[in-house]
Amino acid sequence: MKMIIINGPCGVGKSILGRKVSETLPLSFRLALDDISRYISHYTEYREERWKLVRAIGEAMVKAVFSEGRDIVIDKMLYDPILIDAYRKIAEENNAEIFEFLLWAPKDVVMGRARDRGFKENGLLTPEKCDEFWDKMDTFRKNRSQAILVDTDGVSEEKVFETVMGLL
Repeated sequence: MKMIIINGPCGVGKSILGRKVSETLPLSFRLALDDISRYISHYTEYREERWKLVRAIGEAMVKAVFSEGRDIVIDKMLYDPILIDAYRKIAEENNAEIFEFLLWAPKDVVMGRARDRGFKENGLLTPEKCDEFWDKMDTFRKNRSQAILVDTDGVSEEKVFETVMGLL
């Protein structure tokens, strides 16, 4: 069993890579934490409470997937080491291999990709939030030696995928 964490700031290709990795691992489970949020009523109004519930649901899902002997792929911007370490602990308790990837690109590249993708009117992700999240991820990156850093600047999605798959 494997736990594959794909982390990084906005616009580095976490979701695309997560989908591709999951598609190559038969019966693997892709844990989409943002999707779980959308199932919670009034999730935009209760940020702190929402994330507490999402974390509990996520941990329960990870345990369920491992109880069935399957791989799990988590692609999400996670700058809180406590959350990632909680997932890692579950993987360790289930004797799963852990692969923690941190996709990276310079701030100007990330902001450009986010602008190109567009920001939804009244959306949760704004240019200011994207900038703030990059700064939080940069601090996280500097203190996360166990993560495998994957540079996405000027690298095709396919090459990033090949790099990650080569390390699994």
